[in-house]
Amino acid sequence: EEHGVPFCIGAEMDAAVKETLSGIKEEELREYEKGAWIAEAVIRWYDGRGRAENVFKEMKYDIGMRRMPTGEFMANAAYMQVLFRIMQMEMLPGGRNIR
Repeated sequence: EEHGVPFCIGAEMDAAVKETLSGIKEEELREYEKGAWIAEAVIRWYDGRGRAENVFKEMKYDIGMRRMPTGEFMANAAYMQVLFRIMQMEMLPGGRNIR
């Protein structure tokens, strides 16, 4: 929030989550689908998350990235940073302008 980055957290519906949800005022909720209510518009965020999950699945199964390319931590970290940067450029709105 501090940097203006929208985010959402998914969680199991345990007692702590239920308690937190009970603190949301009724006027803050809007119906998303029949029986499904949201307090903030997180649909686009989840759609983006789903696209990212699909990219990881493609990397893992279609490109053969089930294992890291080397046994060296720093080399693998650099490799993954490059891949994540490419993903940002391709998937995020304005991603090609992120520095």
